[in-house]
Amino acid sequence: MKQLKFALFACFLFLFMTSNAKEYFISMNGNDNQSGTKNQPFESIFKASETAMPGDTITISAGEYILQKQFRPVRSGTPGEWILYRSAPNQEVVFDGSLIKKIVQKGDSIQFSRLSEGIFQIEKVNYLRFENIEVRNSDAAGFIVRGPDCKKIEFIGCKSTQSHNSGIGLWYCDSVLVTKCEITRANDNSDQYYKPGQRKGGEAPHEALSICGARFFEVSSNHIHHCFKEGIDCKEVSQHGVIHHNLVNDLPRQAYYADAWFGLLEDVEFHSNTAYNCMWGFGISVEGK
Repeated sequence: MKQLKFALFACFLFLFMTSNAKEYFISMNGNDNQSGTKNQPFESIFKASETAMPGDTITISAGEYILQKQFRPVRSGTPGEWILYRSAPNQEVVFDGSLIKKIVQKGDSIQFSRLSEGIFQIEKVNYLRFENIEVRNSDAAGFIVRGPDCKKIEFIGCKSTQSHNSGIGLWYCDSVLVTKCEITRANDNSDQYYKPGQRKGGEAPHEALSICGARFFEVSSNHIHHCFKEGIDCKEVSQHGVIHHNLVNDLPRQAYYADAWFGLLEDVEFHSNTAYNCMWGFGISVEGK
């Protein structure tokens, strides 16, 4: 009888928690002074992020949203109540970062293209899921997840198009899933990313999908193609991850590689991946002194 009562209480608690979850909407024709309902949507993802609580969903209507600054989610979900950012069903949502040229850090204005940061900068938040969202035209990276205080982040069916840095970068974060995503035209080093007279680097930074010191990650069923450098690179001190069932094609360098540098890279598995029209399929390297 006690077990039955406990089970009924657990079911009631779950239903109570899920019944309180809300859905907020974003539309090109919205207004941030509205309530964020389907009939009164917000205009910006920033307002929705400030409003959403654990367990809530943010649904974004079709359109190309021009960002004036990086998007940084401000609130975490919880283990049982993730916050979901998603496109509306069967609708194409694009966030364009072409206007982001500088960002302010510690009071200093810094050229965006000199940083390993993203249009979507996921940092100091946990339990967030992003579904079917595209970022485009970044002077730096597309999506960046940066730890160490960042875990349980998922990208499902997302896309990054045209970036100077990585399309997706996982930096010292824990328990991140990247699946069914697409990256194209990453690591472009053309003149548009440099000021007039500025010394141009020999190549763009990092790789199309860079895994840098991440732990307990899964990178699966992604398509990376027509980029300017390498495909998927697991490097630095990454640990306890699996990279599988990805397709990488039409790159001038290796499709996949493991790249130890200044410390121990361990327990990383590559399997069931495909590559074609690349300089090399797979590489293992050790850099540094």
